[in-house]
Amino acid sequence: MKKIIGLSVAAIAVFAASANAQFLGSANVGAIPDNNATGISSTINVPNSFGITGIAVTLNNASHTWVGDLVITVTAPNGGVGTIMRRTGSFTTGGVGDSSNLLNGTYRFTSRTGATNFSALGGGQTNISLQNAGTPSGNWWSEAGVTGAPAPLGDTGGGDTYNMRSGDYIASSNNFSTNYAGSYVEVNLLTLLGSQSNGNWTIKITDNALQDTGAVPTWTLALLPEPTSIGLLGLGVLGLIRRKR
Repeated sequence: MKKIIGLSVAAIAVFAASANAQFLGSANVGAIPDNNATGISSTINVPNSFGITGIAVTLNNASHTWVGDLVITVTAPNGGVGTIMRRTGSFTTGGVGDSSNLLNGTYRFTSRTGATNFSALGGGQTNISLQNAGTPSGNWWSEAGVTGAPAPLGDTGGGDTYNMRSGDYIASSNNFSTNYAGSYVEVNLLTLLGSQSNGNWTIKITDNALQDTGAVPTWTLALLPEPTSIGLLGLGVLGLIRRKR
């Protein structure tokens, strides 16, 4: 009987720990103040601590005319800052950027490297499937039709009447050079935001030009764990069983 009890307790511990070694949460954001460097921020607290192998940030039902106005960043508990998008299509710091629009879209941003099996989190999450924009896929600037960017597939990309397609994209920033090749840069969220989960994760959205406005009603943070954490727990189970013998 001791063997059975020991195994049962260990199994429960493994289940509880593995369930906690991941995170999926959402929070309200709201209307984005026009031409305001303070912008709007929203924080999600991750209570549990685990090593991170995959990060995805989703803008839910986002709308904003002239996407080139926007700068969106995420700050991790360790103080690291990862850019989601920065003045899309602008080749100078004072440029107007790309005129494409966000229209009630769901836009999920991740890194080119890292775990992609977000369906494991449940809650309606799916595995990453990058939008067929650019080569390789998932190029946010290609989707916007920025001059010089690899041509998007399956759309007419760009222009003030074009609405960016919902889907999965690679987080990107902007070096503000003279052309696409010098300006566009992909962002590795895992490198910039660190490997530990617990604490406050804050998204900040600013609009940096007059007239065009919009809102992001909510955002979602999804974090995938290191598989080794569950493996180590499994070793603990084996050790407990042996001791009970």
